[in-house]
Amino acid sequence: MAHARRKFFDSLPKDKARESDANSVARQGIHYCDQMFSLERSWKDLSAEERYKKRQSELKPLLKKFSDWCYKKSVSVLPSGKLGGSLPVLLKPYGQVHEYSERWST
Repeated sequence: MAHARRKFFDSLPKDKARESDANSVARQGIHYCDQMFSLERSWKDLSAEERYKKRQSELKPLLKKFSDWCYKKSVSVLPSGKLGGSLPVLLKPYGQVHEYSERWST
């Protein structure tokens, strides 16, 4: 997820006036990633089994929502832009991230 978040961050406009737009695709992507990071941080003291259950009940639906959002945005952003090239790439590791949500021990 850190890689995905970095892609969104790098695609933010350098223009400070436009950077604060909370509705921008990049800001929305960062928000999804931050939500996932926040969940994982809140579970750091749980046992592996408890983290697994939390990932199934809370993280997995968020990952699905994020993946669906990435797909929708990938067809609506310019392919030549930073996000246009990044969103399809972010969809590929969804399977790996999904596997992570299925693990007990990490």
